[in-house]
Amino acid sequence: LLKAHGQFPSKYRQLIWRFLLQLPENHAEFTTLLGKGVHPAFEGTLAKRYPLRNSRLLRKLELVVSALAHWSPVCGEIEYLP
Repeated sequence: LLKAHGQFPSKYRQLIWRFLLQLPENHAEFTTLLGKGVHPAFEGTLAKRYPLRNSRLLRKLELVVSALAHWSPVCGEIEYLP
């Protein structure tokens, strides 16, 4: 399917990637990590590195990479993240 069309069908894309990545869907833990707020490694730095026009998108990016850094501190030190 991927070789034939170059992408997964949009209708099933989210489901296919969730299955391929074996995501645990641990909503409670993710919510706890989001509750910790922006990780110090990303405070004020993402807006400079990624000047997004959409502030909501920037905020979501901050929260997701911060959750990763709270979950595993090494993620706060990786230069190429996000």
